[in-house]
Amino acid sequence: METTRRDTLSFLLTGFPLMMLVQPASASTESAESGQQPSSAPAASSGFAVRLINTTVFPEKIQELARRIEQLNNEFEPQRKSLTALQQQINETTEKLRTQGPTMNPAARQQESDKLESLQKRLEREREDTEADYNRRGRDYTGPVLEKIRTFLDTYAAQRGIQLLLDTAAAAQINLLLYAAPGLDLTEDFINEYNKVYPVPGARPANQPAPATQPPKKP
Repeated sequence: METTRRDTLSFLLTGFPLMMLVQPASASTESAESGQQPSSAPAASSGFAVRLINTTVFPEKIQELARRIEQLNNEFEPQRKSLTALQQQINETTEKLRTQGPTMNPAARQQESDKLESLQKRLEREREDTEADYNRRGRDYTGPVLEKIRTFLDTYAAQRGIQLLLDTAAAAQINLLLYAAPGLDLTEDFINEYNKVYPVPGARPANQPAPATQPPKKP
């Protein structure tokens, strides 16, 4: 059930708008009133400073967020296995009808067809229920971390004199971002700064790829 485990993670970043306006550099002190803050860095050059950041990699590379998502996925592992088993039954019944259907008597063939239809409806219903529960629990798991990321991002940008941050993934989808000079993307630096301030014991470094997995295929 790859949709449940991965595709529906789109809810995670709905709080990050396409364009993230932050305070002018002069207000950076006010934005750091509480909590841990990113390390200071040279401010951007005078004028209207625009930088880029790719929020789609946050769930994988921000260690605190990745840990919460891992915990979420572990909670839903039984549902994933159940849906996988249900899909396997559908595949087996479909194959049986394909190979044996022509030689079955009408009553037996109808029985298998009814079974297949019932399994398909059950799978659709259980998948929808699981995805709804997954999204709801996902907000519970990740909401506090996302708030920390938003606050940290505001301070990070303000300290560097950045007035506007563009989310590269969202901008590219609507053809807003046609060209960006090298060095404008702050994704890696921001993630490193966040992981430094909010470390997770035993977490994989942000620049180390996740181990390969073979999730069940969506029918």
